[in-house]
Amino acid sequence: MYQKIILLGTVGKADYKQIGSGSELTSFSLVVNKSWKTKEGKWEQQATWFNCNYWRIDERIKKGVNCFIEGEIEFGEYENKDGVKVKTTKVRVNKIRVLAPKKQEEESRMADTYAPGEIPF
Repeated sequence: MYQKIILLGTVGKADYKQIGSGSELTSFSLVVNKSWKTKEGKWEQQATWFNCNYWRIDERIKKGVNCFIEGEIEFGEYENKDGVKVKTTKVRVNKIRVLAPKKQEEESRMADTYAPGEIPF
């Protein structure tokens, strides 16, 4: 059996944790917006939120950042304080690509490629 989910969206809230035996977790919400034109010619929009877990600390994942992720859906269940079972759905992120606006991406590439004071030609 195999499952895969691919999402392109914007990060909402992000939280970074160190867990027990040295494991690291970045938990974040991701909103995926969809828009379409109705028969009447009016534009409609729908936002779908996903809860995501990435088993690494990645501080580039923060509110407002666009990300492309690949992962798998995990279903869970817990009992709340009233004793009621609550079902959960999360995306376990296997791969992530943080997308930056073109200007920031070029500046980042230059900063990563050349040492301070080094002339790039």
